[in-house]
Amino acid sequence: QKCSIHLMSTSSNQSLWLLVAGRTIQEPALLQRELKNNEQRLIEGVFYYKPASNSSASAVKKKSKGKELDIVLQISKLLDLDEILSLELFQHFILESYKGSFKDLKTKVNGVRETQELLHEIFLFYCSERLYLLKVMKYIYGHWQDPDNPYQEILQPTCENIIEALTGDTQYEEQYRMLYNAVIPGKMALTSEQENLWALQNLKEQIEVLQVMFLFYKDFLHTAGRLLQCVQMFQQHNYGIRQPNKHLIGLHGNQMLSQISHLQALILLEGTCLEWLQNYQLNPEGMQGRKHHLMKDDVKKTFMELCRVVSTGDSPHISPMMLSLALLHFQLSESSDETARKLGNMALQANVFDYLLLVLQSEMFKGDMPVASTCQNAIYTLLTVALEAFDESSLGDSEVLSSIATMVMIHPRLRAEFWSAGPSGGIGNLLTSHQSMFPVKLNLLVNFLKPLSCDESAALCVYGFLEKMTCFCDEFIPANEMVEDPENENCWICTTSISPFVGVEIPAGARGCVSHTSNGLEVITWYGLEYSAFDYFIFETSQTFQFPDSSDEWRNHVNNVVKTADLVASLIRHNHSLVAKLHPIIMQYLSIIERFSNISNPPVDLLSSCLHVIVAMMSIEPNKMWKLLLQTGFPPYLVSSAREENVTIAPGHYGKLMGMWECPRGIYPVTKVFLDMLLTLIKAQWEEKWSSHDLMAGVCLAAQDIFSNLHKWRYTSLHDQEMIGYKCLQLFHELLSHAPSGGPYSTYIISSLHHMTISEVLLGSISVTMSTMQSLRDDSKLYDVLLSRLKLTIEVIILLLKQTKEETGTTSLQQLLASNFTAKMGPSSDSVTHHIVSLIYFSCDPQLPCVATKMLRQLCEVAPMSVYSMLGSHGTSVRDVFTRRLSAKTEDVDLKVAILEFITIAIETQPALTELFLSLKLSISSDGEEVYDLDESSCMVPVLDILNSQHKELFCPPRLLCAAVQLVHVIWKERKITAMAALGRSEGFWKCLFQPLFCDLDLEPDREEIICEIETCAHIFNTVALEAFNTLEQKINNNLASLLEDFAKQGYYHIWTQNMKSLEDHDVMEEDIKVPVAVVTAQLELVQAWKALLLVATSCHEKIFQLTETRTRETLLADIVDVMRCQLSAVCSPQLRTVITTELSALYMILMKKWMGSLSLREGMIKELCHLLELVGNLGNNLATHLNNHLFAAAHMILKLATPTENHLIIPLIFGVLRKYPDTVEHSRSHILVLGVLQEIITMATNHSQWLPQLQRHTIVQVLVHYLKTSLQSDMNTELIQSILGVFHAISSSQVANMLTLNGLMEVLCLCVPVDDKCPSVWQSVVQLVTSLLVTLKHMFVPHAVDFIGVHQENIINSLDLMEAVNSWDQLHVMVAVVMFIDQLSRHRRQWQLALPQLHCVIIERLLQLSRSCVAALSKEGVLKHIIKSLQSSGEPAAKLKPYKMAADKDSEHDTLLEELLMNTLSGCLGALYHHCPDLPSVLQDTTMFDLADYPPLVALGFSQPLIQAVDQPTDLGTLTSSLSVLLRLLNKTSAGHFKSPSKSPSKYPENILRKRLQLFWLMEQVVLLLLSQAVRYIIDPSIDVHDKQLLKRELSSELVRSYIWTVHLLLLLLSRAISCQPC
Repeated sequence: QKCSIHLMSTSSNQSLWLLVAGRTIQEPALLQRELKNNEQRLIEGVFYYKPASNSSASAVKKKSKGKELDIVLQISKLLDLDEILSLELFQHFILESYKGSFKDLKTKVNGVRETQELLHEIFLFYCSERLYLLKVMKYIYGHWQDPDNPYQEILQPTCENIIEALTGDTQYEEQYRMLYNAVIPGKMALTSEQENLWALQNLKEQIEVLQVMFLFYKDFLHTAGRLLQCVQMFQQHNYGIRQPNKHLIGLHGNQMLSQISHLQALILLEGTCLEWLQNYQLNPEGMQGRKHHLMKDDVKKTFMELCRVVSTGDSPHISPMMLSLALLHFQLSESSDETARKLGNMALQANVFDYLLLVLQSEMFKGDMPVASTCQNAIYTLLTVALEAFDESSLGDSEVLSSIATMVMIHPRLRAEFWSAGPSGGIGNLLTSHQSMFPVKLNLLVNFLKPLSCDESAALCVYGFLEKMTCFCDEFIPANEMVEDPENENCWICTTSISPFVGVEIPAGARGCVSHTSNGLEVITWYGLEYSAFDYFIFETSQTFQFPDSSDEWRNHVNNVVKTADLVASLIRHNHSLVAKLHPIIMQYLSIIERFSNISNPPVDLLSSCLHVIVAMMSIEPNKMWKLLLQTGFPPYLVSSAREENVTIAPGHYGKLMGMWECPRGIYPVTKVFLDMLLTLIKAQWEEKWSSHDLMAGVCLAAQDIFSNLHKWRYTSLHDQEMIGYKCLQLFHELLSHAPSGGPYSTYIISSLHHMTISEVLLGSISVTMSTMQSLRDDSKLYDVLLSRLKLTIEVIILLLKQTKEETGTTSLQQLLASNFTAKMGPSSDSVTHHIVSLIYFSCDPQLPCVATKMLRQLCEVAPMSVYSMLGSHGTSVRDVFTRRLSAKTEDVDLKVAILEFITIAIETQPALTELFLSLKLSISSDGEEVYDLDESSCMVPVLDILNSQHKELFCPPRLLCAAVQLVHVIWKERKITAMAALGRSEGFWKCLFQPLFCDLDLEPDREEIICEIETCAHIFNTVALEAFNTLEQKINNNLASLLEDFAKQGYYHIWTQNMKSLEDHDVMEEDIKVPVAVVTAQLELVQAWKALLLVATSCHEKIFQLTETRTRETLLADIVDVMRCQLSAVCSPQLRTVITTELSALYMILMKKWMGSLSLREGMIKELCHLLELVGNLGNNLATHLNNHLFAAAHMILKLATPTENHLIIPLIFGVLRKYPDTVEHSRSHILVLGVLQEIITMATNHSQWLPQLQRHTIVQVLVHYLKTSLQSDMNTELIQSILGVFHAISSSQVANMLTLNGLMEVLCLCVPVDDKCPSVWQSVVQLVTSLLVTLKHMFVPHAVDFIGVHQENIINSLDLMEAVNSWDQLHVMVAVVMFIDQLSRHRRQWQLALPQLHCVIIERLLQLSRSCVAALSKEGVLKHIIKSLQSSGEPAAKLKPYKMAADKDSEHDTLLEELLMNTLSGCLGALYHHCPDLPSVLQDTTMFDLADYPPLVALGFSQPLIQAVDQPTDLGTLTSSLSVLLRLLNKTSAGHFKSPSKSPSKYPENILRKRLQLFWLMEQVVLLLLSQAVRYIIDPSIDVHDKQLLKRELSSELVRSYIWTVHLLLLLLSRAISCQPC
């Protein structure tokens, strides 16, 4: 039976703690709601977990059944826990801690052994839940009055409600007493392991409750009665040491007993409220009339009893309270009290200050957590009051007091309080005492001042104090320069000035006091002088060079230098202004490094301390300090160039020191500082933009020698190993994150880390670190280091995989990951993938599962289609835990985003994982059809909840929503059809997805969420575009169609187009606001998505997208122009702005092309485009070329359909583009487009005055002639040449065509056009241009035309001979153009014949042969088929043939095209030949006026059948009569009866058929005219034989009268009938 899961109204304690501590989603409303829901649990504390009861069991049996009920009852029996709470615990365990799939859970609850394992896991979860409940209370009490906490306003009322609700039975003393007296629970027998766990758990809970008590009494008074009860209870328990279950705890349990004792001592100390006494000492008059709460009259008896009970104890744990009570008696009693003396002596006998020092050294009370801070504050107050009340010498060893003060001064508030009070009174007395013993006890003063220098102002105070020392202590040796003071015993007077060292002088008359140190040394302290302690520091440094390296005195000097160096490093680190003042001593430290780093037995502690100073300096002056350090020979340096593939380095003094001293001994202080130095210098390179190639040597050493051998070295401390590894990883992470791509650092670190050995260490460290973490959970300090190292290791691997270039091939790291690498360094046999998977269950720190998920995401890209097999049996568990964590309300947003990104990449690269995560199930729809729906375990279920959260007005972080929408987009992008259908059927899917599009987008550029919001909308647009593109109009989802209709009706087309310029408006209007590059990049994605949506809408579903109205179209186009204007006017990120504008201009061009016919504002559009082109001209970058192309293309389309009046605006812009000859492909395309626009302007203009003045003003014709000449002679840019010729062709048709000849065009065409046939299209355009000029200019151009035909006579003749061996369509088009040119030139045959008589005869002969070949080809379909077959290799002419045709239709198109070309050729030939014949009407009118010599016969007197390749066959009259037969047959094909199917009926193509008929009639007319003209020429020629004339008449009568005229009559009759039957 499947286990049911009922989501509870309350969260688990762990989730609540993560939420309260700010480690998960940071939403105040959610925190407030969760705290309110769990308030009763917080009030009750550990009392919340009640024992089992019959009533709860009955209630649970009503809620649960089957195996779930059985397991809940077993949990209740095992833990002796209320059944309802057991059910809640079981549900929270499944949702948050269960490491498996629900399928595995079903198996576990059915098996006995598996059930026991499950119960043990629940037992551990129960233990952690109890601890987390107390941690929540501890956090609330620790931060409810903290103004720096972001949730302070929420925590404060919660805390007040808890305090108000607390009763006597639920006070924390009772909770502690209950825990102390607790016995092992459960009616089921626990194993020995579980008993030990329970005992340790009990101690942990005691510690947590005591911490809560400690923080509670920090803010609330501990009444005398309750304080007395606590003392008695703690004494009865022997301060936690006398535990009932002590026999069950081990060594770690004994450590926790010490923590319990320390907490009890601090609770009692805090209960005495010494802050009141401290305030009383500072301001006795202000505290008059106010009494300490323990000294009031109504509790005097209780207070005396408290003192009596405390005085009876002899444990050191009560000594702090003894001293505190003694101080209260001493300060506040009216008369001398023996109790104060007794309690004080007892406290000192119990070594109270040694005990306090031991407390401060405990890990629990270190750091800045609330418990540690409260402990430090309590001890600081006790020490201050004691030193103010008593003399230092009466309190014991001053070194212990100094150590306590040193440890508490780490707290910033206490440090500030100390300096504000000054070094007088209280702890300030210690500073005065230490100063009086300087420099004999140098370490006391330096150690005391070091924590006092941990911020900027404090460091300045410390420096000022040391700079003006007023006393000097030295060993007392009587000398002649001093005399004993007769007035004061043990005082001496200096008679002559004494100089103990350079920089210090004891003046004559100074007084000195003699005293004894703790070790019996007699010393004298001189007063009345002033010197700088830093001069003595320099003196100590110089002494290290004077003594032998092994002497005791030298070791003392070394220890002093170590202490002073640490202090100097702290001063520099916290106050950079002190660098110049400390320069002399810094140079001394460099000398020490140079002197002692190259000896056989170096002082590593001295070297590491000096290096700390240098590292602190490097953060301020990196370049200078690095050069100085290089001069010492300490760091490694390069031997080869940094850019060589194999870098060679010299190890320097450090390399020798590491290998010969640190590694054998297992101590690595210098190595840790060296790695810190490398990291500091690397960071400084990015910030200050300086570089040093020798620094590469240090990086090389860190990667190849330190990190790769890290696991092989000897260590005396595990902490050292982990810290060195962590620092190496920090260095790698910094280089991978910030090193410039392709630079020496980036290239080297990537190649080094990809080395097989280092890759294995990198991956192996994951398993080793995890194994170490499992064994060191109780060592919190080392555990945190391990946790940080593990996260950093995974992040380095992720960065390394991201930056690996595809062209490098598969790297060793990728191979290891793809092969499911198993590390050999650690004890675990699991693969790295399984270790990474196990991290996603980690719940204490959301960052760790987050980086683990990112690692899985990167693994999907490294090993496509393989991750599912790597996961193995963990695949289903991974899906379920991801689903649970996505569903959790309090889960970390970063983790949710990482999970969604992982699923997104998996859908793209992992088909098997895609099926697993989508989890679709087969179901029956309401229509009875089988469909796929989302299963409950599908990861898309929480994704739908995320999308739905915005619809329910719940808070959803923009990053999370963006990741969810991106996942949906990828499903559509990858065409996961079943998932698309399942999501589409989900209730409200499209409505939830569209919700961000209907919201106002706040485009303030300084908002953090703006990028995510923009990307979210871009993904939505892309998803909708893909859905519309892949779906038929009839099958569009009704909800989607309705949303699109609302989108259009509510004006969101206009709104969203305006949104794309909002950022630019801010940028233009407010110069201080700089839009980040990331925001502009996101906006580019939005523009591209918007473009895709509109293109799909206009291509497929204009009606559904509501884009059919002209007004909507015009508004949209105007908005796009407005956005482009704003983008081009923006000042930041010009490159990205241009890309965005280019995308918009491409969209504008495409929409213009589609909608041009329905727009009415064409002339205004030209003006807008001109303004944009002016802005583009100011950009001056390469991207502007694309933009120019799109805008000019749009202008070209507008000009085709309208006659603009703004030519004076656009022509100067055209000239702006044409000013420079195109040197790139993009520039050439731009020139081609603007030439097209210019051609359109000239063509559409009704008067040349609209464009001629502008052309003349900008000398465009001269420029184009020059470009044409350059291109023809050099690069032969065919497209550019065609465009220039197109412009010239347009000009040649106008009235000012002579301007072309005046500007040297014909010289270029005659001399520069190539004579080969490599560019037939260019030759065709040139011939057409010359033909057009001849037609326009007529006789004026004949000389130029004759020159042209004379220069290119070879090309002309070759073009006329193409029919003999035609092999391309281009050749046929060239042939037509040449024939048309000759036709026009034949109108001026006399000038041509006189200039070039021989060429004239050759061309006439070629025309006759060409006409005969055309007639022969048209006469037989087989010949046409043969010609078409020979043309197949050249492809179909794109301008003539339509796409997507069947084979038969394509053949028909080929036939039609070939017939058309042949008829055009024949037409030109006949026209040219006719101009060489006598005028037929004139000859018939008067034959005597006809000069036979002027018109020689063109065709022979004969009637043969023409052949296509019969070169020797003359063209005779039979060729012309055959032409008539062929033309009649072609005319017959155009009649209705010839077509056998309706699809080929001429009524379907009336224009084409009519045009063909007219051409055929015209051709027949030309043939008849030519035939009759030649016949008359022969008939009237007296030289022709009479028999031949009779034959001529007979044949013509037969062909024309009997055959031709009769056939024409019948065809006209048929055609007239067909035309009359066509519908109107």
